[in-house]
Amino acid sequence: MIMKGMAEGYDYDNRMFQFLHHLRTSTVFPGLICLTAFVIERFCATLLLKDYEKKNRWWIGIIIGIGLYIIGGLLAYSLALGSFHKTL
Repeated sequence: MIMKGMAEGYDYDNRMFQFLHHLRTSTVFPGLICLTAFVIERFCATLLLKDYEKKNRWWIGIIIGIGLYIIGGLLAYSLALGSFHKTL
């Protein structure tokens, strides 16, 4: 990761580096676990097989999407926290 204007570069004590590291990993993790979201959506479709295509259940996608980003953020936080504690 190139950070212009930051002479210290990859310094874990730098707050800007910590923020950018967390931002990057929190946006990467949902992409990595999106297959799980498809599986959960298909599982809901299997449970509600009789009328899944007929009834509009928009809330399933929203809950899965929000959960995906919450889990991605928590994974990114745990990765950043683990990386920070390893440097201590």
